[in-house]
Amino acid sequence: MTTMDPKLVERKFIYKFSWLLLIWIMVMNGIVQTLGVKMGFVHFGWAIFIGNIMFFTLSEENLWKKFAMVTIGGFVGLIFAYLLTAGAMALAMKGVGAPWYILIPLLPMVFCLVVLSHKLPYVFNNVGFAYLIAGTINSEAILVETKQIFLTFLIWGTIFNIGGIVIWKAVMPWAISSAKKYMAKQQQ
Repeated sequence: MTTMDPKLVERKFIYKFSWLLLIWIMVMNGIVQTLGVKMGFVHFGWAIFIGNIMFFTLSEENLWKKFAMVTIGGFVGLIFAYLLTAGAMALAMKGVGAPWYILIPLLPMVFCLVVLSHKLPYVFNNVGFAYLIAGTINSEAILVETKQIFLTFLIWGTIFNIGGIVIWKAVMPWAISSAKKYMAKQQQ
């Protein structure tokens, strides 16, 4: 009996996982586009897919920790985007000039996301930064359609990322089995 080659298992896993994830992304995009047009959240797909991209690029090994970091960090980033936009508008209306009306509310947010990220990585992380940026790019929407953006992120982002976790968990035994079959063939 030979030992399992971890590189072979990894290659099999990545290949199978990538194809299934691609199918999952396309199915979810179809669902989001179809329902989104009817339910009015089609323009907030970014609130779903940024988190999904971040989920699969975070270096954290534990999938549920990744899920928590994406969900909590993204939610904090959206809150910061709302507060930054509202705060900047309020300061500008009180006569605070540029760039101060942006920098004043931005400073505590960037402090949290950069300095506190080492102490509270689930709350303040690069996912939060990404959502802060995306939310402020959509500054009018973040103020006007706040509830819809937050619900889109929480509901659809959760469905999307849990689906990714299910695929990940299902593919690993399949990759190991496939690697074993490949190695058995090579020994014949």
